[in-house]
Amino acid sequence: MATARREQSAVFARAGNEKSLCIDQQRARRCDRSRGSRIGAHFVRVDEGNDRLGGIEVQETARVLVVEDEMLFAETLSGLLQDAGFEAAGPAGTIDSAMGVIETSTIDAAILDIRLYDELSYPVAYALRDRGIPFMFLTSYQTRDLPADLRRRPLVEKPFDPSMLVRRLRALLSPAEALTGD
Repeated sequence: MATARREQSAVFARAGNEKSLCIDQQRARRCDRSRGSRIGAHFVRVDEGNDRLGGIEVQETARVLVVEDEMLFAETLSGLLQDAGFEAAGPAGTIDSAMGVIETSTIDAAILDIRLYDELSYPVAYALRDRGIPFMFLTSYQTRDLPADLRRRPLVEKPFDPSMLVRRLRALLSPAEALTGD
């Protein structure tokens, strides 16, 4: 359903010689503005064999999975991400719902709270790591509280500065960060 919606409402915005693929008309202006700052956006090269878009660079909005059990905070975080030019996936409040999103959706990164009601989100972290999807923790836990093999992952402690979170997420999605991940 989401794929059909994207195909039906795709809008191309033109600035100079660049083309941007925006998800819907309301986001077209934001996508166009984000081209300059590249907040939440990344470029992909469309296959040369594609007749419709052959060989052009298309800007996509990075899709970020939000795994948080406090729904009011999760919705606020999703809004923050959207305001920064990202597309929020979820939010997912349980391990099962997060795993469902990972298995059925395309996501570019994830932000995980560690404690989800009476469970810990480590299985989600391992699933993301196994799929090569970058993620960070947004939690009241500290790095020393994480399992040893997850301690090198970015962690932002609550309470946090929203602009710092956006900067850390942008860094997480940068090609240089992808090359240096564990």
